[in-house]
Amino acid sequence: MSAATFENPLIPNQRLKQLYNAMRDLRSGSKRTRGLEAGIAATANHLRPQDTIAASAALAPAVGIVQQSSGNLLPSTLDAAQQFAAVHGAAFANMHFTPGFVAVLYLDSALPAGCERFIEMTAKRELPVLYLQLPGHTPHPSAAKHKIPVIPVDVHDAVACYRVAQEAFTRARTLHLPTWISFQQIGKEDSLDAMRGYLKAKGLLARS
Repeated sequence: MSAATFENPLIPNQRLKQLYNAMRDLRSGSKRTRGLEAGIAATANHLRPQDTIAASAALAPAVGIVQQSSGNLLPSTLDAAQQFAAVHGAAFANMHFTPGFVAVLYLDSALPAGCERFIEMTAKRELPVLYLQLPGHTPHPSAAKHKIPVIPVDVHDAVACYRVAQEAFTRARTLHLPTWISFQQIGKEDSLDAMRGYLKAKGLLARS
């Protein structure tokens, strides 16, 4: 490592560059998720082949871009209620038989009626479920009620999104504990420009 390059102990430099490249791919390949690149890239980057993922028709292609494979994505034709049921069923079925399994719900619309019983089940049975809620919506009150950690993070801050996702996925894979990540639009700077500037400042990208 050169003297001009600083290695973040939490996020290896190579992973930072992978995150930036994923954001750039999302920007060019998924117009429907513009402004959400940091949040989607930071979370989808942690997915593994054994995981079960639910995402809407608008988000599923973007998740596939980062993950390079959509084989474990549930059909995006399922409505929100069906996705909730399928993801929680997969979590219950796999948590003891598939080491490191995580079930992931990308939430970009109003939560379906009856979702509270699934959230309560997740908390009581300690299911490895991650709720990834995109801006414009608020976490379901039952998450806090049942002591599921609700973590707000700026959807434009790729490094912050990655750190939050890393902790949440680690909790789910090793402890079978759920987390609710609430992405919020706090900053106004373009996420791709901000990440590019961050990498240039660290000496990981050539300065133009």
